[in-house]
Amino acid sequence: MRTLSWLLVTAIALCASLAGAQAPRAWWSFEGTDDTVEDRSGNGLDGLAPACDRAEGHEGQALRLTGANGMTVPDEPDLRGAQGFTVDCWV
Repeated sequence: MRTLSWLLVTAIALCASLAGAQAPRAWWSFEGTDDTVEDRSGNGLDGLAPACDRAEGHEGQALRLTGANGMTVPDEPDLRGAQGFTVDCWV
């Protein structure tokens, strides 16, 4: 079976529908070199991407996802989708 390689480019902004809140709940820009993917929203939802390679993105860095790896984030009620949310990304 052939593994598809996906290049997730620049930033993902996860905007939860929180009682009128308009600011992103989490924002990962993928800049850096270690396994930690810093949450730049200020909410402390840093992710871990230990098996992902970094790649040059359209603007800044990206994660190279192969289907066998990925990024995990801490459990956070606002990210569970009960209130609905939007995910934005460049692929």
